Parts: sequence; C-alpha cells; structure tokens
Amino acid sequence: MLALYIDPVCLPAVQEPLLPVCGGIQKDKSKADAFGAYDLKSRVQQLGYYLNREWQPGNCKGRRFLKAEQVTACLRRRNVYLLGDSTVRQWYNVLVDSAMPTLKQINLHIPTIHQPALAVDPQNDILLRYIPHGYPYFCSQLQRVKDFRHAALESDVPVFPLNPFHMRKLDAISGGPMTAVAVSLGAHFVPFPLVDASRRLLNVRAAILRLIARSPQTTIVIKTINMRETGINLASFSNWLAFRIWALTRRVFMDLPVVIIDAWEMTASLNSFALHPAEWIVHNEVDLFLAHVCPT
Repeated sequence: MLALYIDPVCLPAVQEPLLPVCGGIQKDKSKADAFGAYDLKSRVQQLGYYLNREWQPGNCKGRRFLKAEQVTACLRRRNVYLLGDSTVRQWYNVLVDSAMPTLKQINLHIPTIHQPALAVDPQNDILLRYIPHGYPYFCSQLQRVKDFRHAALESDVPVFPLNPFHMRKLDAISGGPMTAVAVSLGAHFVPFPLVDASRRLLNVRAAILRLIARSPQTTIVIKTINMRETGINLASFSNWLAFRIWALTRRVFMDLPVVIIDAWEMTASLNSFALHPAEWIVHNEVDLFLAHVCPT
C-alpha cells in the first residue's frame, strides 16, 4: 500500500503590527456622533485582548512592571494623585500592598467609608494620594455630608455650611512633568439621569483644561467605568446604563491630550461581571497606567 504523502503547508510568519510605545497621547480615532455613539467598525483596530493574563492594548505597546523595583524606579520623585471612586482606589491598594512595599501609609484619622488615603516613600521621594469624589455615593452605611469635605472634583457641588474646607482638588494640583493624575467617575452615577454624569464630567473636563494650561507636561489619565454585577436592581444598575456613561466619558475627553484607560474593554472582554474586578485585572490597569507615566 502506498503511503499518501502530503507536503506540510508553510504558513507565513505572523508579524505583529508596529505599534507606538505607550506614553504620550494616543489619539482616539474612533468616530462618534453628537450623542457619543461609536462606530464599532472604526474601533476594531483599537480593541485590546488578554494573552496569558496580560492585557495587550491595540493602540500602543506598553512596558511590563513585574517587579517592585521597576515600579519604584518609575515613580521615583513623582507625585501621583488618584481621584474618583473605589475602582481607582483599587489602584492605590495594588500599589501599596503588592507593587511597592516601600510605601508607608499615613493615618489621616478620617473615619469614613470612602475616606481619602495617603502613602509616602521618603527614601525615593514618592507621594501617592487617593481622594474620593463627592456625591452621589452609594454605600452600605449612612454617610455624613461633612465627611466629604476632602472629596475631589466638586466644581458643581454646592458648599455646605458644615463643609468650610471644601475645595476643588484638581485645581489645587500644581502639576508638572513629575506629576501623574488619574480620574475615575461612573459607577455611582449609573442610576441617575445621564445629564448628572454629563454635568460632572464636563466640569472635570474644564478643571483638566485648566491643569493643562498651567502645566502641560502633567500626565493625565482617565479611567473609564467597568462592567459590574447583574444580580441587583437591573432597572437602576444594569450594564446598559453603565455603557451609556462609558460612551459619554470617551466622548467628553476624546479630544483632550489625556490618556484613556478603557476599563470597560478590559472587563467586557472577560465577561467580568464585578464592580470591583479581580486583582490581576487591576494589576493590568495599573501596568498600563505606569506604562504611560514611564514609557521608557
């Protein structure tokens, strides 16, 4: 019997696209209409993917920060401000608990659920701050108005009599080449009319424009809303309502010289239905943030 011999098919080598190094501003080339709706075909080239639990962005090639020493070297002599909700507080926790053991947390003696946080590394001259945004806020316990006197992004929130220390935290940041700012808004605005999120985002945009005007070398990052659980009141907290805020966020900031870290894509691609994503997903978000802060 004659053996059937078939020549192996020679497949051409797969060439990875030549992507720019993450760092600097990657323009959002997707097309959006007046209502923030996106042409998905124009976004195909920008979608990222996971490979071996590492996020591969579609618009740039980022560094990996696998060791604490690499993170410390990146942030040496820098001031890092994380402003917004508890999903960006997760960034703070990752940096303090695992990525940078040299950071020392400072007890601010502010007994609130959504309390600000501060960590410093005197040896490497690193300052890391987390500042929560103001109302609206959903939490499991009652919250006092005066507990939000340290809140950020409040250019549209009235100053209450019990809150004499109210100030606009973004406007208080001097900025500079050694300053990095990350802003995250969305989750607590989901059950409200879209106009409320729009008003807050536009006020944040105005504050960012002022920051850019006085210090254009500041690294500014916008973290989008991510997917969440679907087992609660779908009429108020569905991912469709969250998706509208995601589209609005990209629409508001798409023409500014800021970096957009798309946490929606980074969770939707995994079907991650968790308001607070798993720690390894947060590590990927922080890695992408650091890649833009320290591209080389």
